[in-house]
Amino acid sequence: MDGAAELPEQVILAISQDARKYRARVAWRKEHEAGLCFLGEIAALPETKPG
Repeated sequence: MDGAAELPEQVILAISQDARKYRARVAWRKEHEAGLCFLGEIAALPETKPG
C-alpha cells in the first residue's frame, strides 16, 4: 500500500496474539498515516466439534 488515502472508510483490525478482531472507521488520514476510531470487537465464532 502506498498511503493512507488507499484505506477504505471502515477496516477490520486483526490482532494475531490473541486472535481478536476489531471493526474500526478511519477518523483521519495524512500521507502514510491514519487514525482509527474503534467501533467494537467482532465476536469470534464458537468452535464446533466434528461428529
